Amino acid sequence: MNEEKFPIKKIKRLKIGRSRFDFLHTLPKTGIVGFADFDHKTLHVSPDQIPEEYLETLLHEILHAVWRGRGLPNRVTEEKAVTRLAHGLTEILLENVKFADYLEYLVHVSHGKTEEIQ
Repeated sequence: MNEEKFPIKKIKRLKIGRSRFDFLHTLPKTGIVGFADFDHKTLHVSPDQIPEEYLETLLHEILHAVWRGRGLPNRVTEEKAVTRLAHGLTEILLENVKFADYLEYLVHVSHGKTEEIQ
């Protein structure tokens, strides 16, 4: 694997629906940049990507977990839908930086942490 293209602030786990996924910055397979392993509850995202690609891959794998967790049908259309949704969400976040800040604000407010927000 090549050297990471940017410094990644690494997290260890993500709770998605009722499941907790270990978040790994490695890949069990070659030729791919991301992989959701539902048997082992792991999300894999290659750090060997530019930030925009990393964000889209991360969203893509999270959307697979949401898809499965919400009981949506496992069909050929899942990959197409997840890919398009991840791409669209990535564009929204990259083209509207203040919106990403606003999402963070909403999360804090939802947890009653308004004193931390300026």
